[in-house]
Amino acid sequence: MKSNQNKSGSVVSMLFVSAIMLLSIPSFSQTMASSSDVDFRKNAYIGIGTGLNSYTGLLGLRLEVPLTDRFFLFGGAGIGSWGYKIGGGLSYNLKKSLFGPAISLGYSSASGLVDFETKLETTSGTETMVTLDLKEVGNLNLMYSYQWKIGKGNKISLGTGYSFKLTSDFYDVTSNHSLSSSSKQVLEIMAPGGLIVSFAFLFGI
Repeated sequence: MKSNQNKSGSVVSMLFVSAIMLLSIPSFSQTMASSSDVDFRKNAYIGIGTGLNSYTGLLGLRLEVPLTDRFFLFGGAGIGSWGYKIGGGLSYNLKKSLFGPAISLGYSSASGLVDFETKLETTSGTETMVTLDLKEVGNLNLMYSYQWKIGKGNKISLGTGYSFKLTSDFYDVTSNHSLSSSSKQVLEIMAPGGLIVSFAFLFGI
């Protein structure tokens, strides 16, 4: 289906762009201020985030709380294509700094949507408007990110990774239709999970 192909193309494009940006990190980082990161340590960071399969959904708020120079807790909440999104986890900085490369593990949940309508192919071979109840979906997320220091303690974070879907039964067809195998694949792609691309701008407080 065309929508399937378009979405796959968009995912590949986002992955390519994120890879180029992550590869450019070392040279870009050398242009940042030379002051010690410790001088700009804040008690917490809060800001806005966006992305694909991110903790903030398509748009939302992100909060980070440093525990040590290497570990920090984070959480996010926002709105996405599968309803409201909320999640959090623990991140480990690969160098003893609040900035630079980090890996993280976390959990997120998308609330789902009731009476969601979209055009899908049925077993009759025709495309028609179908009504669905999208159920809550939980995901385990493994990410690599890089954080740049901006000004006196603010930061930009760019990340990528993979989101493992923990929910197998994630929708009900409430209209009198039977979906084709292609439509089921489309819903599998639409549901939260898969490639992660995330971006956030955070203010130190």
